[in-house]
Amino acid sequence: ARPPFPRLLVALAGSVLSALPWGVLGLRAQLAHELAPGGSQVGLARLLESVLHLLFHGIGDHGDGLRTAFLVGAGCTAVLALFGILGLVGPARTPQSGRATSLPGVPARVLVAGFACLLPIWMATAAWLQPRSGFDWRYLIGASGPFAAVVAAGAALPGLPARGVRRALTAASVGTLLLLAALTVRHRGHEDYAAATRSILADLGPGDAVLAVDWQPRLFPHGIGWEYYAGRAAPERSRANELRHTDDFRLLEPPEAASFDRVFCLLRSVPNEVACLEHLRTLFATERARAFGRGLYVVTFSDRR
Repeated sequence: ARPPFPRLLVALAGSVLSALPWGVLGLRAQLAHELAPGGSQVGLARLLESVLHLLFHGIGDHGDGLRTAFLVGAGCTAVLALFGILGLVGPARTPQSGRATSLPGVPARVLVAGFACLLPIWMATAAWLQPRSGFDWRYLIGASGPFAAVVAAGAALPGLPARGVRRALTAASVGTLLLLAALTVRHRGHEDYAAATRSILADLGPGDAVLAVDWQPRLFPHGIGWEYYAGRAAPERSRANELRHTDDFRLLEPPEAASFDRVFCLLRSVPNEVACLEHLRTLFATERARAFGRGLYVVTFSDRR
């Protein structure tokens, strides 16, 4: 029996085609910002979590009960991936004769399995050796297509044992993936930059200023959400009266803020006591905060002292 490897190539090609819009639009936008690669703690738990995110992303957004179900589905998917690796890189056995057969295209099959499983390990090793090289599930997105192909191989390759077990694992994996996909499509997300930007633009006057701050490490760009949405909704107003801050979150020109009637702050995960906010509190008597998702706030300072 020969594995349906051409089908795996079709699946891999499909994953590449589906990623092209991001490569043409998203990647170019990221490179235009000269975004420095990130980095995070690297360990076995972090690696396993990142591999889980290749197919089961956002499992914590839908409650503890569903999270447990998704973890079970992810475990079934991992077992199928193991079956797939064994079938792709090892000899196949026909159900009729039990004889080992030489499979065609071994280098290509090993390449698919390698991208699915070794790419996360390579990324983790690089981040461990060079912390600025970056490691998180976002950096492993290139392994999603091959990983899905390996899982499909584990569910469909002939000659592998435990057909009934594989069918049960496949049902659990596909069922939980479809449920997660449906819930993800319906989920509104956590950071509504578009709504936050619209709320500022709707009230922004000629005597007002905007301060966009993201809690980012040094060298990372700030205010990308504001620049993106305001630049499209109101290009003539997106740069008007925009306050700037330093890498340690102090106003670049503190006296400038005192000349405005109001200051609208678009803040993502910013601690309440950073220097730029503390300075604005000395200039304005009124502070009003509105939430637009997890960690995203619009804080309006008014009534100049």
